[in-house]
Amino acid sequence: MGENFKMIFGWHRNRIILTMLLIGLVFSYSKDSFAQTPSEAINSGTQWFLSARYGMGIWAFKAPPDPLQEEFTADDFTPTYIRDTIEATMSLQYVNVSLTEYESTLDWLEFFALPTTAQLGQKIQILSKAGRNITKTVSEILTAQNIDGGFGGRAGYPSDVLDTAFALHGLVVTNSSDTTAINSAVNYLLSAQNADGGWGFAMGRVSHIYYTALVIRALATLPQNASLATALNKATAYLLTKQNPDGGFGHSASSGQGSSTVYETALVYQILVRTIYDPISWAKAEGYLLTTQSADGSWNQDAYSTALSLRALYDAERLRASQIQSVELYKSVNNQLQLSTTYDAYNRMVIKININDPNVRFDIQVRDSAGNIYNVAIINGEIIFDTGSYPPGTYTIIIRAIDITTGMVVDEESITFTIQPTLAIPTLGISIVPIYTYVTAAQDIKLNAYITNQSNIQADISITHEIKAPSNNIINTGSVNLTLSPNESNKLITLSQFNYQFTEAGEHPVTVNIYRGADLLQTASTKIHVSPLVRIEPKKSLTPSTVAPDGDKRIRIEIELEGKEKP
Repeated sequence: MGENFKMIFGWHRNRIILTMLLIGLVFSYSKDSFAQTPSEAINSGTQWFLSARYGMGIWAFKAPPDPLQEEFTADDFTPTYIRDTIEATMSLQYVNVSLTEYESTLDWLEFFALPTTAQLGQKIQILSKAGRNITKTVSEILTAQNIDGGFGGRAGYPSDVLDTAFALHGLVVTNSSDTTAINSAVNYLLSAQNADGGWGFAMGRVSHIYYTALVIRALATLPQNASLATALNKATAYLLTKQNPDGGFGHSASSGQGSSTVYETALVYQILVRTIYDPISWAKAEGYLLTTQSADGSWNQDAYSTALSLRALYDAERLRASQIQSVELYKSVNNQLQLSTTYDAYNRMVIKININDPNVRFDIQVRDSAGNIYNVAIINGEIIFDTGSYPPGTYTIIIRAIDITTGMVVDEESITFTIQPTLAIPTLGISIVPIYTYVTAAQDIKLNAYITNQSNIQADISITHEIKAPSNNIINTGSVNLTLSPNESNKLITLSQFNYQFTEAGEHPVTVNIYRGADLLQTASTKIHVSPLVRIEPKKSLTPSTVAPDGDKRIRIEIELEGKEKP
């Protein structure tokens, strides 16, 4: 074993000496000081990382090695150096450290045979983000999937929650096309969830903060459906119960509630900012991480805890940079926008969100007082909500700003508006048959009304009609009473059917009115055109009246028909 490590690491003595010098410098800081802002914590933590690695860019030693040491034995190495190197690399990528700073680490990860499925799931994320090929590694991951849908630590091992969560997360975030493998893994994890909302290491094991956070991270990256949403809600509720008064999170094997740890707090913080809006819990966890940072920039000189803390505090910094400045509601009236929080039925609302961060998308819900959710639409780049026939009352718009890259909720705002009780019949159309007839004709007359309803309350209305002769005599009259429900947007009503013999020529006016009680809501009119009886008197002329045998052969004949009313 010692010879093997000597071959890998023994030629980096100069790097060791430089590392020792850098570590000596950072340890000269006051032990009582710590970064006061996420940005300061990230900077000092990153510098510690870059100084603490060794050789080909891996984080391997329990303590800085002796630069004069010729070879190293297994006792010199932390047993978690693979995990630490993976997490450190993910953090350097996450906080946007230059690729040149860790390119040797990528080379090591690409060619080093990682022993577990969980580590392979992280490896494909790192290599994919760096633009390197992951095909072989993905295939290796898939060999560890079992018939129950879960993944084992490697091919042939029984399924467990840990490896399944890491494998699923890696496949999803690298856009794997193997939907069968993904769906099977999801079903395994859902079936392994405990009644308290958490997950243990494997199916049937006691819930643990760490495993629960890993599963939430994997499931939250998937398109959501009812079963996933239910599982995630239960799981985040479980996590929140584990927050300690100091703001941190920690697990105890005996009670489940243990002293706070840096790595669990950092991991849970990243989960919470992606799944729920709870600024109080966020701030408490952030405060715990800031106050536990060591003077040298690390967290307990532990690469793993430092890596997770850097990513969590980077999220905290994104929260500060991506706050919603304001939300304004506009009513669209004749293509003009007016600021308003009061609307009628069938009004169009335009929601304007002011934010200074272009790397944010919005998740917007409109809810009524009963918790029902209504949709918004994006039309020509504008966020639109149509009030439609939704019931009158107070509504709340909940806007979540979500970081496009990380998927975390960076801010949430809510604003209320009111939909007033509205009774509106904007359209009344009438049709009558026949439209044209003549005196003495006996006709079957049918009068219909067509209305559009834009009310959000029950509409009890009456529709009256009146048909008159040119002499003002009433030919037909009547009324129809009906009740319109808000979901009846269009209705055709037959107002009258009768037979009538017309005795007067001229235009017969038809009037239809809609009333609510004594209030006139809408009116419309049309006419029946009645022609008189006529006789036709023809007149004819011939030009020329006489034609010579050798003259012009063109003859013009004109016939004029004149209609005259019969006496």
